[in-house]
Amino acid sequence: MRLVEYMQSVLHPERFHGYVLTPPFFEGWYIKLVTADPSEAYAFIPGISITKDGEGSHAFVQVLNGSSGEVQVVDYDVDEFYWNRRAFDVHIGGNHLSLEGINLDLSTDNGSIRGNVRFGKMIPWPVMFHSPGAMGPFGWLPFMECNHGVLGLDHALEGVLRFGDHVADFTGGRGYIEKDWGGAFPKRWIWMQANHFSQAGTSLVASVAVVPMMGFAFEGLIAGLYHQGRLHAFTTYNGAKVTRQQIGENGVELQFERASERLWVKGTRQSGGILKAPTLAGMDRRIVESLDAKILVKFWRNNRLILEDEGRRAGLEIVGW
Repeated sequence: MRLVEYMQSVLHPERFHGYVLTPPFFEGWYIKLVTADPSEAYAFIPGISITKDGEGSHAFVQVLNGSSGEVQVVDYDVDEFYWNRRAFDVHIGGNHLSLEGINLDLSTDNGSIRGNVRFGKMIPWPVMFHSPGAMGPFGWLPFMECNHGVLGLDHALEGVLRFGDHVADFTGGRGYIEKDWGGAFPKRWIWMQANHFSQAGTSLVASVAVVPMMGFAFEGLIAGLYHQGRLHAFTTYNGAKVTRQQIGENGVELQFERASERLWVKGTRQSGGILKAPTLAGMDRRIVESLDAKILVKFWRNNRLILEDEGRRAGLEIVGW
């Protein structure tokens, strides 16, 4: 692996990283679309899994219907996965996915999914040399089990997708994009995300995970509240702490604190769908994700309440706890 290629991959979390990684590895993008109502929510997860011996290696597109919890998985041969080294510009079979939008042509067990949705201006987690994205300086470490990138905290949508005879119009809705890549998902984690609040332009993503490193493990956190044009970050690498953590089967309450800022979130879910997740052996783990969760958010600065709101059509995962 050449140093220049590795540095370019780190400084561009949106791009495909597989060409600088040694198998086993996976890479997947998480693309959430919510209609303007917001009566409908879907998550599309395109990606690739390469096993150490090559057996079971494949590309895929997973689709989660947030209303029904139904999940459709379409697998492809590895040679149907095409990528652009200079951008997130991926083709999987007849599907094209990028930061500009998605164009889908999927044939699932329950019928076809076709159409295209265009994305407005992205609000990414800032990428700087000393802190390349949501992973911060940890992003430079080549031995991390799982890397994470937040590509679009909130953006406009325009376009239509046809799920068989059903038409979902996403025009006026909101979108969110993140991604993961590496060897495997963590042993356990909490993840929540919402960008449908009463105050437009507000977006939240928060995660806590057990992170293995050099024979040890620590509880890492990445939380970001985008509000009034500013990202308020609470992360392991900027000194934030989890000062409250209550976890139940269908909900979780977390509080993050850093310097003069405090973020409290409470997520509850009603139902969920079963997604495939990566291990070192391939895509053989099953996890539950909800897209009909609600997230209560409170944010203080200098002990003054800045924001109190509820996010709808939120994503929520509670795995391994």
